[in-house]
Parts: sequence; C-alpha cells; structure tokens
Amino acid sequence: MAEAFLNEDLPEAVFGAPKAGSGMWASIIRVMDPVEGKTDHLIRLEQNEAALSLCLIKFIHHPVDEQFLVVGVVKDMQLSPRQVTEGFLYTYR
Repeated sequence: MAEAFLNEDLPEAVFGAPKAGSGMWASIIRVMDPVEGKTDHLIRLEQNEAALSLCLIKFIHHPVDEQFLVVGVVKDMQLSPRQVTEGFLYTYR
C-alpha cells in the first residue's frame, strides 16, 4: 500500500506533500533553478530514508566550475531516543 501511495502522482499544490506514518520517513531531494523557480531534478529516496543534511562541494581533481551535491541520509531514524540503523552520504553531480 505504501508503494502505491508513493508512486501516485498527486498535485502537491492541491494535496500538499505526502506524509509518512508514525515511525516512517520519506524524503525527496528537489534540485531547483533559483531564478526560474522550476524543478530541475527530483530524486525520491527509498522508504524509511531521511535526508538530514546537504552541502555543495568541489573536488580538487575536477574542473573549478563543477560542483557536487552531497546529502547525508539515515535509515530507520527514531527521534527519542535518537537512533538509526544506517547512515549514507549520497553524492550527485
């Protein structure tokens, strides 16, 4: 049922962003054009993965104008007491 809900494409302006149930997490990474305000990329994370942090970085052996997005993600996060089963760093070009 959760998979069907996540795959259903409802207009966010009308229905709002989907909400996960108690103890469940859902995150979407939305890369936007800051001038146009349009979405360039939309990356849906796996169920129960929560994006907690992000940063733009440059690697020394890549062109100066090339930036990467690094997103800190945890799996099965519980807020109180704080605990997670796994952590990841996803890197996007």
